[in-house]
Amino acid sequence: MRPSKATDDTLVFDTAGDWYYELKILSRRDVNKDGIEDLEVCFIDRAMNGGTYHASSALLVTRYSAEGYAVALRYRVDDDACLDQAR
Repeated sequence: MRPSKATDDTLVFDTAGDWYYELKILSRRDVNKDGIEDLEVCFIDRAMNGGTYHASSALLVTRYSAEGYAVALRYRVDDDACLDQAR
């Protein structure tokens, strides 16, 4: 799937009349103090087909080593920033 919109801090996947996905970077910093930059992100998932499904989840995108693959872990961001992004 290719993004329908991409900016420095946001990727949007909008499948017209079906689903809307958004991945928004809230912060870039070394959260776990291992010397590797981490991303605090908000993932938004919304039904666009007349349904009422709408969810948002905070994730921490990190790597276990500088050469390793990125992994997304469930995470809580300060002040419910992810909930604010979903509105």
